[in-house]
Amino acid sequence: IRGLLLARRHGSASVALLVDYAKHAALLTVGLLVYAQLRPRLAPFPWWLREAGDGLCFTLLIAVTMSMPLMLPGDVRIDLRTTLVCLSVVFGGPLCGAIAAIGGLALRQAMGGPASAAGMMLVVFPYVMTIAYVKAAARWRHKIGYGDLVAIGVLLDLLRLGVWLIAFGYAFTLASMNLIWFGVCALVVVNMVLLGSAVLLVEERHALARSVADSEARFRSVVDQLPEG
Repeated sequence: IRGLLLARRHGSASVALLVDYAKHAALLTVGLLVYAQLRPRLAPFPWWLREAGDGLCFTLLIAVTMSMPLMLPGDVRIDLRTTLVCLSVVFGGPLCGAIAAIGGLALRQAMGGPASAAGMMLVVFPYVMTIAYVKAAARWRHKIGYGDLVAIGVLLDLLRLGVWLIAFGYAFTLASMNLIWFGVCALVVVNMVLLGSAVLLVEERHALARSVADSEARFRSVVDQLPEG
């Protein structure tokens, strides 16, 4: 009976942690929607200034998610900073991603803890991985879409597994593969798509509005050139 009660309590705690993780993602989705709405205002500025502004926005979101992490056994912190670093490269560019990554590294170093080395690797490696992915997509003239967000989320999970093996060893990583661990892995992909879609949807809406405005302008031009009578 005691074992059954402990298992039930552990299961409830696991579900509660996953629910908190989903709540954090929902909060960041709102932040990314605001970011996506503000992006067109930076369009007139030079590229480096636009990317710097984007980087500061992502750094602020990283600070938000790192201020309320999920704590796993062994004082391992779980948050959405790696997802945000990837998205900062996808939507803001390399300079934006570098600013977000440096901000994440500084915050993780300031927080300290026994797993700080792994936390820093989980900022640097996703940044490098996403730059490689975006450059490969550009080489093939492929525009980043929803399917790419899924692919980047899966790659991020594999990268997380590799970092855990390097930082914590095989025995600790294997012992940590419980409901919470696999739930977080699934939510990494879901949250990558959720957060990235918030920006993609706003960009698609802006592109549609520009297309409609251009069509109306061309139609007016044609009508104005028609002879009267």
